Amino acid sequence: MKVVAAEASLKYYLPVVEKVIIQSRARIFQAQTRHPDKILSLFGPHSVVIRKGKAHKPNEFGRLVRIDEVENGLVSNYTVALGNLCDQQQWMPALQAHVELFGRAPRLAAADRGFWSNANETAALQLGVKQIVLPSCGRLCVARPARQNEPPLIWRTRKLKEK
Repeated sequence: MKVVAAEASLKYYLPVVEKVIIQSRARIFQAQTRHPDKILSLFGPHSVVIRKGKAHKPNEFGRLVRIDEVENGLVSNYTVALGNLCDQQQWMPALQAHVELFGRAPRLAAADRGFWSNANETAALQLGVKQIVLPSCGRLCVARPARQNEPPLIWRTRKLKEK
């Protein structure tokens, strides 16, 4: 049985290692950084390059996963991104998955600053989210700190009237 297992392992790894050697030669001797069907990991064939714009880690490898939680840290949904989606593109699918699962919009929706955009705030309000916690990126405009300190229903009413 050990021989059969080793043979199956070799049948998988030998062609993959040959591809790695070909792409390594192209990179080292011909300075080709882009190679079709690039192998990033021998042991994780599903891995992709993730570029999040971090200065200390310009490239990471793996998959982006969005995990949605409800009260008490219960995981209600998760998604493995096919590509390198930015967080802003995942806000509405997360809220829509919540509505589909629970039949209504969440009372409170929160995420980190990567999810923030005016469009995401507005879309969440239109969906029926009463309290949105999305820290904005960069410096705050003059009106934003005052608006963030208001009770959520006042902010929601004013935001809808501004349209």
